[in-house]
Amino acid sequence: MAAQVVLLASGAEVDRFRQMGADDPQSLFGVEVTTFPRWIEGLWARYGDGRAIVGRVQRRMLLTRLVRERREAVLADGLACARQRGATSGSAEDDAASGGRLADAAAIGDPPSGDIAWSPGFVRFADRVLQVAAGLPALEDLVARGGASASGSDRSDNQELIVDLLRQYAAELRGAGLVEGGEAAQWLAVNAPCAFPAGLCVRHAGGTPLTWHEQAFFERLPHVRLQVDPLQGTDVLAPVRTGVRLSFAFPAGAYARPALLAQTIERLAPDHDVVVACADPVGLFEALAPGLQRPCFAQGARPYRRTSFGGALIALHEAIAKPGLSDAERLVLLCDVLRSPFAGLSQKAARSVEQQVRGDRLTRFDDVLAEVRAASELFSQLEEVATQPGADVLLGVFEDRARRMTGRGGHWVADELAAIAATRQTCYAAYQGACTVEDCMGTLREATVSVARSAGEGLTAPTVRIMGRTAAACLPPSAVHTVIACGFEQASLPLGGADDAVTLFLERCGLTSPDDLLAAQRRMVQGLEAAARCNLVVERLLRDESADEAYPAAVFEELVDAYRDDPTNVDELSNEHRLPACLDQRAFDRGEDLLVENECRGPRLEAVALANSCEREPDDPLHAAAVSQLRAVGRLDGGLIPSPSALEAYVECPRKWLITRGFRTDGLDEGFGPAERGTFAHRVLELLYGRLAERGVPRIVPAGVDEAASLLREVAAEVEAEQAVLKPGSRLAARTLFERKEVHGLVESMVRHLPDEAALLPRFRPLHLEYRISRESPVSYAGGLLAGRIDRIDVDDQGNAVVIDYKSSVSDEHSVGFWRAHQTGKVQALVYARAVERALGLNVVGSLYVRAVKAAGPVVAGALDPRFAGPADLPGSKADAVMCDVEGPLSFRGLVDEVEQRVAYALECLRAGDVAPRPSWSGVCASCPLSSCPRREN
Repeated sequence: MAAQVVLLASGAEVDRFRQMGADDPQSLFGVEVTTFPRWIEGLWARYGDGRAIVGRVQRRMLLTRLVRERREAVLADGLACARQRGATSGSAEDDAASGGRLADAAAIGDPPSGDIAWSPGFVRFADRVLQVAAGLPALEDLVARGGASASGSDRSDNQELIVDLLRQYAAELRGAGLVEGGEAAQWLAVNAPCAFPAGLCVRHAGGTPLTWHEQAFFERLPHVRLQVDPLQGTDVLAPVRTGVRLSFAFPAGAYARPALLAQTIERLAPDHDVVVACADPVGLFEALAPGLQRPCFAQGARPYRRTSFGGALIALHEAIAKPGLSDAERLVLLCDVLRSPFAGLSQKAARSVEQQVRGDRLTRFDDVLAEVRAASELFSQLEEVATQPGADVLLGVFEDRARRMTGRGGHWVADELAAIAATRQTCYAAYQGACTVEDCMGTLREATVSVARSAGEGLTAPTVRIMGRTAAACLPPSAVHTVIACGFEQASLPLGGADDAVTLFLERCGLTSPDDLLAAQRRMVQGLEAAARCNLVVERLLRDESADEAYPAAVFEELVDAYRDDPTNVDELSNEHRLPACLDQRAFDRGEDLLVENECRGPRLEAVALANSCEREPDDPLHAAAVSQLRAVGRLDGGLIPSPSALEAYVECPRKWLITRGFRTDGLDEGFGPAERGTFAHRVLELLYGRLAERGVPRIVPAGVDEAASLLREVAAEVEAEQAVLKPGSRLAARTLFERKEVHGLVESMVRHLPDEAALLPRFRPLHLEYRISRESPVSYAGGLLAGRIDRIDVDDQGNAVVIDYKSSVSDEHSVGFWRAHQTGKVQALVYARAVERALGLNVVGSLYVRAVKAAGPVVAGALDPRFAGPADLPGSKADAVMCDVEGPLSFRGLVDEVEQRVAYALECLRAGDVAPRPSWSGVCASCPLSSCPRREN
């Protein structure tokens, strides 16, 4: 008897079945070909009890609301307990802080401790359970029993919570006049006999097993004749059919995949259509299509939050409404929003706001938000949608804006319209389920939108279609010349999903999965082979993103074993691809070491190869551009007045100077790091020694450490108080409690350093603090001019001076001992020594780097004339590394002269535009950001 209804597992299989029957229209005349859920929906519309079948978004929204309400109730109880403890214990501050954390967690959804349940994971768990088991007697009985298992054993606390949630969900569903599709199917089987007349024949086609819902449904309809096609995927894979050639592609890693696929397409099917089956069609399209000189199409899904509209909406909601965020975190989110075309600001205006925010750590979020509201009406409308669930009436404004932005491409417009449509659907579901805007955003964060991509539509070459593996496996037999099946690694095709929490929960309900992952993967491989007319290419990565070995999927190994004479003989797989000899010649591979070539696919490969073969000057790929840029901004002209730190950078390595000084690669953000802490410490020490001088105390002595410590804390408090009004970039601006504790720790570290200060150069006293050589009055040095600021100059009674440069840490590279070993070293303080002689007429006898805080390691480094101070005058130092020779090249005077000569030569090279990589010693490269430098020494 011919079936009146044919049921298949998916819409793609329905399409294939209909296409296969198109040659004989009579074969499908009067036959309904559909999926089980669609069949039930049609029957329910005619024979149901008037309730509507709940949609996917409606279910998710309702669960989100129920979980949020329960979370808020639990956390409210915790907050009340915290307040009660505060009333009885008297520790109001601690309990207020605990209550604040609980209140934040209520909205954020991140429980502060393990005993608080109802995280967003409960929504995902319950949603999956309802998708596969709603309406089944086993689940209904479990919910009715209140969570006790059939054997009477107790379940875990989380399982009890899930059952309680499902019970409340069922009640809410009935109250809203809705019904789950699975429940509707069981209701029809019992209460609508007229929907299933005697003699009805239903065929379950496609070779897939019956689902739980289908089993329970047909068990209640014994008079309906059910024909089930033989199951597929139960046997191990066999060799591909005659006429189809099996090949393999082995990219070393993800970077090499697009280039290898492009080569494989041109090698096997230069004049034929190709289908590429993968897990992420849109992502692969974006990597592969630019290198193909033929039409390329892709269909897939994209996360809602990765669309321009979706990302802006979610970020704006979090910036405004998410509790627990600092102003800095909210401002980062706001800047992300302003770059969106749906914020209504020009790119220039958005960059201006971002520069303001990043350049000033103390910028207030509310102030910036008010400015943006005033500047853009469209932003205000986006804010309404992000914060008010009923503001979805404004979505039409954004649809109109998206349609007008044709310059971004048709695909971009389609993606944004799909995202806005998903927003409207979610807002409507929120209205139906009495949900809040937080519930909407929680649902949208995990939503996806269907998208399509195309390229090269005007070309006449055969097409390349990129699609999901399941969809490609549903193509009609011999539909395409070549099929490339991607991602046959364990990570992409795992078999471990059967042990996940939802599956275990359902198994304890008595619901054992009717299918298994291995059988489903076998059916997928068989479908891909059937779709191929001439070539089937199986691709798998050799290494994952961590460069670890990527193991083959079980179906990959089964397919390979089908060609082996003896699957137990490991010697058959002795080649590098681990393939039997009959298949090894059909393997293509590509390494990730060809970084540029892997990014330049298709015809551009020849141009890259030609460029790589050309002779060019080593070390100089940036030279012409660098010199042109530096001359344009006046960095190489005759009036150059560098600082000693800039000279040190150039002497150490011209290319490092170019990257760090010439091009100024510093970011936009006002920092809170070593440079800012150094600025703070310099100011504190300047005031400390100034106040001591006002009191008639020329220097810190061991007996006066306690007085100096008290005074240091006093001036540090003044410096900290003035930070908020200082210009960004010249302050240490703390904006959180943690950062304020860091400032306090810095001050206490400076206090602990005071005993070392008291013992340092006891015959010298600080005379000049933060001494400035201005650009208006520079000193002559090395055939040029020099300007800069010297942290401190100590002088003795005979007019001998020691230059001191504060550092957060010092090392061997700062000392004369390093010069002895390497004939080079740090030069900044030695440059300062000669500059002080010429500016002040002092006899400089040493240049020291002094750590201004207490920490592990040396306190003092540098170079010192042993005739004016000894090892006892240098606490915490390697005295033999600091003491110069009395005479000769490594005497203090000889070292200062040598540095000036080197700087003179360096200035000539700098003015000539020499920016070649030339590190003075290996340690220079450690702090250089140019990781690809050919002269880099690790």
